Amino acid sequence: LLMSEGATVTVCHHMTRSVAAHARRADALFVAVGKPRLIKADMVKPGAAVIDIGINSEIGPDGSSRIVGD
Repeated sequence: LLMSEGATVTVCHHMTRSVAAHARRADALFVAVGKPRLIKADMVKPGAAVIDIGINSEIGPDGSSRIVGD
């Protein structure tokens, strides 16, 4: 869909080197990794949109479960 509108799409996976460098260049970052808190603020350029598709469950210090993104 994005490519049909003229966007350049870069797909990263577990073998991709420098995922952070790719992420820093993106105007829109779609994340569906399945690893909690993978994306850090310094990996996103100012003004970029982040669409977090990943849903993860973490156990908090008090033993309760909470939902967090990638």
